[in-house]
Amino acid sequence: MKLILTGATGVAGLAILRAATHDPQITKITVLSRRPLPPHAAEFSKSKAEVIIHQNFTSYPSELVGKLKDHDAVIWALGASQIGMKEEDYIKMTHDFPMAAVSAFHEAGLGSPEKPFRFVHISGEGADREEKGWALFSKIKGRTEKDLVEYASTRPSLIAQNLRPGYFAPQDWGDIAATRGRLFGLADKLVLRWYTALSTNLAVRVEDLGKFAVDVAKGEHGNDDLYRNVQMRGVATGRLSTTSGTNTEL
Repeated sequence: MKLILTGATGVAGLAILRAATHDPQITKITVLSRRPLPPHAAEFSKSKAEVIIHQNFTSYPSELVGKLKDHDAVIWALGASQIGMKEEDYIKMTHDFPMAAVSAFHEAGLGSPEKPFRFVHISGEGADREEKGWALFSKIKGRTEKDLVEYASTRPSLIAQNLRPGYFAPQDWGDIAATRGRLFGLADKLVLRWYTALSTNLAVRVEDLGKFAVDVAKGEHGNDDLYRNVQMRGVATGRLSTTSGTNTEL
């Protein structure tokens, strides 16, 4: 299976890249990124990953999509916190980028009714498809989920799936150095431990998120358009199965 990945220099993206690299069913990972991978990630993923530097995520030239035509899925982990961003910039990155990508990939002929192309979008707990939440994150993530699902609903060669993780933080020290720094990394570990103990919807281990995202891209958890944090944690601990598109307590 060939996988496209965005956001591979971020916390979730690095975990997904590692999970995909270790998965024997994934034969190639094409990373679309505005900058090279951190050295430690380039090293652990070199057996499978090809990085294509791509600066404009609203445009996909024919030469680029031509390199992606034989791929089976994308995991869209590109994103950023709304803190410190202008509203128009946040909307462009969070909504416009993935919508431009799903349109470009579909128009390029990725997927078929017999073997649909999967667009796996990393959203977040608190996303609201009705856009009634007060936070910009809630409204725009919800809008993106809704628009992806609606776009795919009329195109048999495409499946859109959204993952809503809660709080997550890097655990690998290479990832921590690349994304947080050691001081913030230690703080993250403490917050994650507290949130994890408090509720199954508040946090998830980033390694579990990475593996779950790859398994969804492989079609191992059915064709549901939404997976919540509690499901990811349940699968990771063996308490819950979401295979065949169902949510079943084990």
